[in-house]
Amino acid sequence: AIAITPTNRTIMNQYATYMVISPGGCASILFRNRDLESIKKAAAGLRLTSDDALAQGTVDEVVQEGCCPGHRYPALLLEAGKEAIIRNLREIISLRGEEAEKVRRAKFFAMGTWGESERPRSVTQLAEQAALQNRDMAELQDAIAEYLKKRGSKQAISNGNGEPGEELKQAARLQVAHLIYAVEHHDADYIAEETGVEITSLTAAQWAELREFILERRYGERGSGALHPTGGKSVYRRLHPVDWVRKLTDEMTFREFEETIRYCSVDQLHFPGYTEALQKGLRTTGLDTGIVTGTAEIEKHPLVLTVNNFGFVGSSLCDEIGEKFRYAAHYAMEKGLPLVSVSMGGGARMQEGTPSMHRNIPKAQHALNEMAEAGVPHISVIADPTLGGTAISYGLRGDYMIVVRGSANIGFSGKRVVEQFQQRPVAADFQHETWLLARGFVDECVATDDMRRRLTELLQHIAAGRSLVKLQRRRQMRWQPGGNLPEIGIAEATPTLHRG
Repeated sequence: AIAITPTNRTIMNQYATYMVISPGGCASILFRNRDLESIKKAAAGLRLTSDDALAQGTVDEVVQEGCCPGHRYPALLLEAGKEAIIRNLREIISLRGEEAEKVRRAKFFAMGTWGESERPRSVTQLAEQAALQNRDMAELQDAIAEYLKKRGSKQAISNGNGEPGEELKQAARLQVAHLIYAVEHHDADYIAEETGVEITSLTAAQWAELREFILERRYGERGSGALHPTGGKSVYRRLHPVDWVRKLTDEMTFREFEETIRYCSVDQLHFPGYTEALQKGLRTTGLDTGIVTGTAEIEKHPLVLTVNNFGFVGSSLCDEIGEKFRYAAHYAMEKGLPLVSVSMGGGARMQEGTPSMHRNIPKAQHALNEMAEAGVPHISVIADPTLGGTAISYGLRGDYMIVVRGSANIGFSGKRVVEQFQQRPVAADFQHETWLLARGFVDECVATDDMRRRLTELLQHIAAGRSLVKLQRRRQMRWQPGGNLPEIGIAEATPTLHRG
C-alpha cells in the first residue's frame, strides 16, 4: 500500500479495500483490544472502500465490477482492467524521466485537507516562551541553591551551644522533603512562598529537571540515587516542542513559518472520538498542531527546524503535518539551509484514514528527494517513539541520523503490535538505541542535554563544505540477514568528528 501506490495514476477495483491499517490493527491501537465491536467501529471509521478512496483522491479511477465481482468472474474484471490501463497509459505515455517525476511530485504536493487554527499565535511566541522558561529556571535554581545552603548550614541545625541539634536537623530535612514534594506536584505557590520566586512558565520536563537539581544539591549524586529509580537522573523524557527550542536553539532565534503557522488538523472523516482527541491534545500541550516548523540558529549557524508535538494525538502523520514538513523542506532547499528534524510520532493518523499515509509519506519523501538533489543536508534526531508513517516519511530519512539516548520504540510497528501479531514476546532491547546502532539503522546516540553541542559540530562540518554522508556510521554497521551482530555498547557506538 505504501510502496507501490504513490504513482502517476492509481486504479482500484470496485470491491477492493485500500487502508492505512487493518481494522483489527486499528482497534488494537486505538481501542486497546480486538473485540468484534471495536473492529467494526474501526472499519467504519477508516473509510476503506473504493468509493471512499475515489472521493478522498487516493485513487484516480475505479474499475466497476457491479453484479459480477472479480473473484467470481475474473475474465470480466481483467478485460475491464485492461481497458482502464490502456486508456490511462495513452494519457501519460508521453511523460518520460524527470518530467514524469515532476508531474508525480506536483500531484502529491497538491494533496491534503487541513484547517486554520482559531487560536493564532505570533511567529516568535514559542521562542519567547523558551526564553522566559530559561530565565525562570535560572532564577529558581539560584533561589533553591540558597534555600538549601541555609538549611544545610551549621547555624540552621545547631542548638544554642553550637552543637548539631537532632530536632533541628530533622526539621531542615523535612523542609527539603516538602520542597521536593512541591516540585513533583508542580506546586508553584508553595515554591514561591518558600523561595520568593514566582514561576508560571515551566514545562513538565523542567519540573523534573528541578527535582533532580534539588536531589543532587542536597544529597549529591550518590545520595540522590537512593531516592530516584534511575540512579538520580532520568535518561529520557518526552519533551514539549518549547523544551526542544529552549535546549537546542540560540535564544529568541526560532521563528515559525508565518505561511503555515495556523495549519491544524480537522476531522475530515468524522472518525469516532477524533474531535475529542484533538481537543485533548490542545488542552495537554497548549498547541493545536502536531508539529512546529520554522527557522532558527544554533551557535549562530542558521537552519530550518521541525519538532513533532507528541502530546497532540501522538503527533501521528496526517495532512497538516505532511504539508508543514513539505513547506519546511522546500524552504530549506530554496534558502540552502540545513534541515534539522526532531521526530516523535505514533505512525500514521488512523483517524484520517488512508490519506494520512497515501498523501503524506510520498509528499515528505518527494520533498526530501528534492533537497538531496539540491545538495541540502538533513539531520534527523529521532526520539521515543518514532513509528510507522512518521518513521518512514522523514524520521528515518536523514543524511545523518541521531537517536536520543534512552529512546525506544523506533521502527515501523510498535512492540505491542508486533507481539500481538506474532503471539510471542520480542527481545528485551527490541527497537532500543543499542539495537538500532548494532543493526545500522542510525549513526549515533546522543543524550538530550548534549544534543546542542553535537548539532553544533555537525553544522560546523556542513559550513566547512563537507558532506555528512562520510560521517555515516550506519554504512559500516549495515545488517545482513543471518549475519553475526557485533557486541556494541553506547560508548563504543558514539563516533566523534575528526577535524582537520
